[in-house]
Amino acid sequence: MKTTIKIMRSVSTSLLFLLITILIMLQFIFTVVRINTRNISDLIDRETLLENILDEKIEDEQIKNLALDYTEDYLNYVFYKRSYPSIQNVDFSSLEESQITPAREYINTLKDKIDLEYETIVKMRNINFFLSNGAIYLIINTGIFFLFIALTLTRGNLKNSFKLFSISLIVAGIITVLAFIIFKINLTHIFGFSLYNMIEEILNESFTKSTYTLTFSYILVGLIIFFSIYFYEYFPKKKRLKS
Repeated sequence: MKTTIKIMRSVSTSLLFLLITILIMLQFIFTVVRINTRNISDLIDRETLLENILDEKIEDEQIKNLALDYTEDYLNYVFYKRSYPSIQNVDFSSLEESQITPAREYINTLKDKIDLEYETIVKMRNINFFLSNGAIYLIINTGIFFLFIALTLTRGNLKNSFKLFSISLIVAGIITVLAFIIFKINLTHIFGFSLYNMIEEILNESFTKSTYTLTFSYILVGLIIFFSIYFYEYFPKKKRLKS
């Protein structure tokens, strides 16, 4: 009977440890996004995206502004379920006669190159809704807290629970940063041209820096908790052995 209880406690501990680690990784992703912005689309620099999509810089300021407006409308369509930005709805009336033909060519080229498949757009909308939803973020944080309580009850020792939680922080931090690095390296192999440019803009320098800083913070907090408990247990034990 004692062996069965011991095995069940061990299995429960392993399961709770795994769930806490997964939730910490999710919490990490939410936190990085929230540090930079509340909505993923706000991370995209419209001007840089436009230049990357067209593979050239538009010199005419009026045509450029028209193309930027179209880019903005398309991103709103992708992330916020707005109406599709049709070429027929683009207003060329502010341009001179000599600018209209090149402007149409730029907008048509932009439309052809920026267009994503509808299945991809649905996924982008769902990811944006998921990561910008404060209620889900709260549920994840609450879940971590209750799982920690369950872990403490299972272990019957608050000190051991904190030790396992610290290991979860370290493991979650290491896995997340490794996954992020691998993801960034393989962007060109994972996504098509249009989506690649959007993702690259989302994972900009500021976002990347925040990711590494937060990862370091998670791992550091985990190490501080782990070694604090380790030394708290070590020195009294050493003292008893000497005596």
